[in-house]
Amino acid sequence: MEEIARRSSAESNSKFKQLSITEKDVLIIWDALAYTIRDEMSKKHGVLIPGFGTFTIVEQRLPIGNRKEILKLKPFFLLSDKFAQIHSLEFEKEHGNSTIPVHKINYAAISELTKRKYSRDVVENVLNEAFNALDHFVRTDSNIKIPFNGLGVFKILDVNPKPKRQVHFEFSSIMSNYLPVY
Repeated sequence: MEEIARRSSAESNSKFKQLSITEKDVLIIWDALAYTIRDEMSKKHGVLIPGFGTFTIVEQRLPIGNRKEILKLKPFFLLSDKFAQIHSLEFEKEHGNSTIPVHKINYAAISELTKRKYSRDVVENVLNEAFNALDHFVRTDSNIKIPFNGLGVFKILDVNPKPKRQVHFEFSSIMSNYLPVY
């Protein structure tokens, strides 16, 4: 994540030189993004990050006997088809039954989480640059791990002998505490 922050900050990005956006600023905004996604998922809302993917919740029915079952909500990340095609990535497409609403990422909410230290436009630009940097690293590196604090880790692994790399979002155990069982 530090490499993405470095590539997205003022040191390497002329767009942010006037704003003096540092690596630390990028990491603060990235953490606010992860918190926003986790918060929305705890409210049973999915979050769409255009060009990257959708964080959503799927229902998992667990039989407990006598024709009874428990409905468990499970976090799920669905990678954008476009992102997967551009980078020749394999990912789990079957995500079962999900009827929760999905909203586009709310940059204003992320700005609020930073106590308005960064405007909504700055947050949007920083995150766009961070995802552009992620895009660059996906093209150049074979194995990638990007942490979303309190949410999980986005992983791209080079699996031999297949020519395609596999994508996996490993949700943290913390997420289980945010999703109820019915």
